[in-house]
Amino acid sequence: MTLRSLPSRVAASLLTLLSHLPLAVHYVLSDIFIYPLVYYILRYRRRVVRRNMRASFPDWTDGQLRQTERRFYHWFSDMLVETLKAHTISLRTLRSRVEYRGTELLEKAAAEGHDFICCYLSHYATWEWCVGFPYERPELTLCQIYHPLENAVFNDWSTQSRERFRAVCIPMRQTLRRLLQLRKAMQEGSLKGHDGQTAVKGMVFGCIADQVPTRESIHLRLPFLHQDTAVFTGCEKLGRQLGMSFCYAQIERPRRGHYTVSFQPLTPTAEEAAGDFAYTRAYFRRLEADIQAHPHLWLWTHNRWKR
Repeated sequence: MTLRSLPSRVAASLLTLLSHLPLAVHYVLSDIFIYPLVYYILRYRRRVVRRNMRASFPDWTDGQLRQTERRFYHWFSDMLVETLKAHTISLRTLRSRVEYRGTELLEKAAAEGHDFICCYLSHYATWEWCVGFPYERPELTLCQIYHPLENAVFNDWSTQSRERFRAVCIPMRQTLRRLLQLRKAMQEGSLKGHDGQTAVKGMVFGCIADQVPTRESIHLRLPFLHQDTAVFTGCEKLGRQLGMSFCYAQIERPRRGHYTVSFQPLTPTAEEAAGDFAYTRAYFRRLEADIQAHPHLWLWTHNRWKR
């Protein structure tokens, strides 16, 4: 440990201690401390949120926009404490709060010879709490691609949270190499499920694809939420290269701190299939419908339309 990294290590240790607080306490802190701090005092990215919402829902009144904005910041505050709690949450608690449906779709894809199932997710409802999926089906597991944080201490802290339940985290620059290694391990039968005995036959490749592509990787623009939008196509490119099947994870929040993840076929329409990047087009159509149904559950603080 260097002196330079000491403040980060102290901060990470404090976060771990806070993570041990009961979830009920986390939600109280979300209500009485984090929400007022983020929304009223820091006014965290309120201009970005307001601009994004106004452009996405041009027919809404100011009252509707402000109401949804406040609901969003309440969810955002909950999302922050849930991300913190993910570092120490027990498997029993996690499984009682995240229900998975449609896993037979993934099993069928693996049985048909697909080593990887490209599962489209978004910055919607929850994503950090999906890490317990490997315990749902021992013959399937979850791999996630991530952008490493510049701070090595917090990068390690975050990765530990996401890999606690045997999910596999892969740095963006190592994606293809690591996936090929995992494919080889599956074919050899050396990759085991959470029970340490069952051979993994398929990996759910979790792809959060609602991010902004870099300028040099813009290959598709779509009308999305009433705006011309540059969209990320890397998941579909990689999926086709490795012969993945494609599905969509629809995530619902029936009540605070509880989520339902439904794995559903991602089926392009005839119009989408006639063009390039059919699955990417289908994904953004599904995501737009989810956002329109529950707009406060999407990450509006992201400067999504900067390109």
